[in-house]
Amino acid sequence: MTKGAGKPVYVWVDWESTGLWIERESGGLANMEYEHFDLPKDMVERFKYWTAWFSNRRPEMEDKQNQIDDELFRAYGISLAIQLKLWQDEYRVFYGHKNNPECFEIGLMARDYDKKLIPFRKS
Repeated sequence: MTKGAGKPVYVWVDWESTGLWIERESGGLANMEYEHFDLPKDMVERFKYWTAWFSNRRPEMEDKQNQIDDELFRAYGISLAIQLKLWQDEYRVFYGHKNNPECFEIGLMARDYDKKLIPFRKS
């Protein structure tokens, strides 16, 4: 069994975070470094782009330059969660903060030998 077997990982951004979070044994979430997941360089660069997109904005400023396209930002984050799930299937990958009601698990489908769609994991 691998180090992440069945453990939840949350793809969620906060100021100056990596965008990758795991649950601490003592409770709460811990921000994790990219090396923990052995991510390829291009995926790390995509995570850095996404987290900088969030961290570099200044919401207190009213000008257009500091506004964020929430739908596009969310879509980019979901695409990262999907890419992470494809790369590290042993983890349960979620998009969003675990205490947010909009948080959801990324599920993948695979084809079995009979060409029927089957889920990787049952909910």
